[in-house]
Amino acid sequence: MAPGTTFQHVFTDVTVDPKSVKRVIFCSGKHYYTLDEYRNKNGVNDLAIIRLECLCPFPSGYLHQQLTKFSGAKEFIWAQEEAQNMGAWSFVEPLFRRKLGVELLYRGRRAAAVPATGVKKVHDNEVVQLVEELFRSKQ
Repeated sequence: MAPGTTFQHVFTDVTVDPKSVKRVIFCSGKHYYTLDEYRNKNGVNDLAIIRLECLCPFPSGYLHQQLTKFSGAKEFIWAQEEAQNMGAWSFVEPLFRRKLGVELLYRGRRAAAVPATGVKKVHDNEVVQLVEELFRSKQ
């Protein structure tokens, strides 16, 4: 890390007006960039995307600040590119529920025995479909 910099456990969304946010998507890793690109291309301005960079120890305090910032939100979603049984979902869902009192909805691939389809074009098409469904869903 460069001198004078610090590690950020959680990256907030500074691109939306907190008062207009109706849904908050939580994610980790590079999936954030896919979600942010789709949101920007489609002019979605009532949705915040919060990126977790640190899952353990679970950043409860930082997340509580985000929930306070976006207090008007009615829907909270965990989005991941990985299959449901392979990404962070099974780790973060009970922590959000127990430590923050937040019931997360899951948006991502269904549970699977393999991490990917094995064909990049099919995988990329699946990601596009997942993101489109996520932004269309209203629960």
